[in-house]
Amino acid sequence: MKKLLLILALVTMVVQSASARARVPITYGEHEKIEKVGTLPEGFTTDGGVQLDLGYKYTVFEIAFVPLWTTDEGKLVGYDTNDPDSYYDIDTLLEEDEVRAEVLSAAGVSELTDLYKMPFWDAWGGKLVALAVVALILYGIFGRDKKAKEPEAIAPAVEE
Repeated sequence: MKKLLLILALVTMVVQSASARARVPITYGEHEKIEKVGTLPEGFTTDGGVQLDLGYKYTVFEIAFVPLWTTDEGKLVGYDTNDPDSYYDIDTLLEEDEVRAEVLSAAGVSELTDLYKMPFWDAWGGKLVALAVVALILYGIFGRDKKAKEPEAIAPAVEE
């Protein structure tokens, strides 16, 4: 009985101390990301004269900074590395053959789709972590031997 009261008191203290601490929110939701895939040719500048880089913009759904899936196919954009929150839509410019040829030669690729690159963590890493967590949970539920092993009977020693 004393052990039960002691355990109950410890659990109560832990719960009260945990509720007194500030809660850390778990982030989740869609997040836009831009990965640099190259440098745009001369002439692609901001109003302030800053040279733009070529980036691949995509959106991922994350839970606790673990990307689970990509929510859009992504597109090529011009962006300034000093101001990563803003980007410039260059789809209409890339439709022009002359501009497309300049961008392809500057990037060193033959097709624009070769520039659609997502880092491994965003493409597969988060999915692998999520699968590992689900596998561990399923193993914890179904993988253990639930039957209690009966102790083996000890045979009496035979004297000669």
